[in-house]
Amino acid sequence: MKLYTEGKDDEEEEEGEVTLPSIKKGTKLESESFTGNQVFSRAPGRYTEATLVKKLESEGIGRPSTYAPTITTVMDRGYVEKRAKYLFPTSLARLVCEYLEKNFAQMMDYKFTANVEEEFDKISRGEEQWQKMLKSFYKDFHPQVENAGGSERVTGERSL
Repeated sequence: MKLYTEGKDDEEEEEGEVTLPSIKKGTKLESESFTGNQVFSRAPGRYTEATLVKKLESEGIGRPSTYAPTITTVMDRGYVEKRAKYLFPTSLARLVCEYLEKNFAQMMDYKFTANVEEEFDKISRGEEQWQKMLKSFYKDFHPQVENAGGSERVTGERSL
């Protein structure tokens, strides 16, 4: 960032700014100072119930009246465990998500869910017919169910 500032042309030097000297290929450059820092990346933080609600709101998923029941349901079904104040996905959740992402990728997208919520709002306002919405949804959904309902069995076994 010290070398290049977006939006400024070379001709527009501001007072006090120094341009880089011209350097020819093969020129030996000396460093005034050089330090190496080791930095470890961290996994993203776990959700708490409050941060999960914020994420759902920011993605346009659900309504205030549905957040608490949704969190309770995923906990009751064993998809999430609450440790201290943080929510941790279980191995069951990972298996289910893997299966759903493989067979129903479109529906696992945040935007898909938000769009369905918007269609429900249109139906409730009388701007869209629920039969038309369901017919449109089912047209794409039914073939996915047919393809997913085959002989594949999810066991949870992992090869190392």
